[in-house]
Amino acid sequence: MPKFCCHCGFVVSLVNVPSPHEASLISDADEDELCNIRTERIASFLAACREGGRNAWIKCYLKHTMYDSSDASIIEEIVANADSFSRGVITCPQCGRLYLQRKQSENEWDCFAPEPDTKSKNDG
Repeated sequence: MPKFCCHCGFVVSLVNVPSPHEASLISDADEDELCNIRTERIASFLAACREGGRNAWIKCYLKHTMYDSSDASIIEEIVANADSFSRGVITCPQCGRLYLQRKQSENEWDCFAPEPDTKSKNDG
């Protein structure tokens, strides 16, 4: 998504990666599941490497073939793959609105605007 139009009229550029205006949100429950999946996939990848099944594992688990990549690059790919668990968050630098993606992989967003002239106090 190269740009996002805010309700205030400002067009938020999302071309630069990483973007200072774009983030990902993962719930605590999903984070636990994601950590378990990462651990399991890394363990199975290392076992496949020891047993001579590295390329077969890559073909089965990764969307693209990375046969020539280092083991570290494969593990980095496993760790970085959180797409199925995360929802997008976009902030408008002009007005401060925050947009939260309703569902992962869908282009529907809820908008949250800052309260006018108030500062949040979090006492506990």
